Amino acid sequence: MSNEPLYDILPHFVKYQKRYILLLAFIVLFIPLLINSIQGDPLLMGQESYFVLEESSRVPWYHFSFSFINILQSFLPASLLFCIPFLLGIGTLLLYFRFGDNKLFSRQWNFIFLLILVSSPAFIFTFSTISATALFAFFTLTGFVLLTEKKVWLHYCGVVPFAIAATLDIFHSFFLLVIVTWFLHTYKWKKHHRNIAIATAASTLLLGIITKLPFLLGPFSIPQLSADFISDLGGMSGMSFFVIMIALVGLFTAWKRKSFIVTYFFLLFTIATYIYAPQTIFVLTLVTIVFAAFGLQKLVERKWILEGIRTFTLLLLLLGLLFSLSTYEQRLHTFSPMADQVDALTWLHDTTPGDVRVFSNAENEHFIRYFAERDAFSSYNKNQQKTDAIFNATSVSLLFRLLEEDNIKYIYLTPQLKQELERNQQFIYLLENERFKLEYHANDVEVWQFRKR
Repeated sequence: MSNEPLYDILPHFVKYQKRYILLLAFIVLFIPLLINSIQGDPLLMGQESYFVLEESSRVPWYHFSFSFINILQSFLPASLLFCIPFLLGIGTLLLYFRFGDNKLFSRQWNFIFLLILVSSPAFIFTFSTISATALFAFFTLTGFVLLTEKKVWLHYCGVVPFAIAATLDIFHSFFLLVIVTWFLHTYKWKKHHRNIAIATAASTLLLGIITKLPFLLGPFSIPQLSADFISDLGGMSGMSFFVIMIALVGLFTAWKRKSFIVTYFFLLFTIATYIYAPQTIFVLTLVTIVFAAFGLQKLVERKWILEGIRTFTLLLLLLGLLFSLSTYEQRLHTFSPMADQVDALTWLHDTTPGDVRVFSNAENEHFIRYFAERDAFSSYNKNQQKTDAIFNATSVSLLFRLLEEDNIKYIYLTPQLKQELERNQQFIYLLENERFKLEYHANDVEVWQFRKR
């Protein structure tokens, strides 16, 4: 037995990793819910959650992933919708453990990989929101579990969850085809596996044509390459700086393993995709953590001249991960709508005609559409130039013309938006006009009516 207690206890965690990883996942996913509950804010976080809920209620049935959410939404009361991402997260881990029972990975590497993944902001945010990534992970793993069962007919059943996962967007569909083909080719490719790969590709292509998939859903926030990648810089997802450090160790040592060569190509692909569309951060995080797990495993297994230095190094890395995790958990609630904002949007829903258009910034688009059920003018995908022009209007006449051109009747201001507008007092000042009326004001949340002449 080693004199290093940290090293001696690792086999225990590896042996009982399922219970420890699930416990960790329960804790990290429950803490944001607890914070929001204490503050009285909605338990369901993120703009994407409300986009998916809104979209699922109006798209055709053959958008299988959205139809799945629509079915759940029809059974669950609004107050319990937060259970959907929570259960998707726990369910995804259970599927992964079932998939891992096929001895595809070493138990020690598996534990290290899951430990880093579950404690990453990317995992926490993904499974705190009803997101395309959460749905993709759940249904893709369901398909892989069926592919690794002993009965051949279950292998063919795997096409069904793959088809559901393929109705999100083009990026996830392409990524699905790549990993399914790679998996079937790498692990005992048989004749019927070729049929499964063809069926998966055909269903993905057919569904893509029928559903007219976008390349990617979103974006649901302002892209920030560095902050979205390194969560310590204030992003809503990504990974810790310490994980990146460990991943660099794995990056420069894993190349000796032939089985890791394809992972380098995955890394290059995910980096390029992330630069083009930062909302693909979860996939990049996943590939990075594969290298981080290999790097941390190397640090644990290698022989150190001074064992105390190894213990100190590992403790430093673990404490860094814990600190990053705790700071992220404390600010995660800021990515959800506040109770005061929901009250204002509910007021809009109850007191305004159903055809009015509401002006705000893009960050509030899907909150307006879901809670107020009104048309939101501003979006990350459209009207950005007009939105900036309205916020930067230098005269009342210009502001009037811009609002009238797009038939905007209400202006919705949150404390965060007003704080951003403090850099340009002109817009707030222009609202002090007889054609603007403050219809709602509570806890610094405001709704202004723009009246016609």
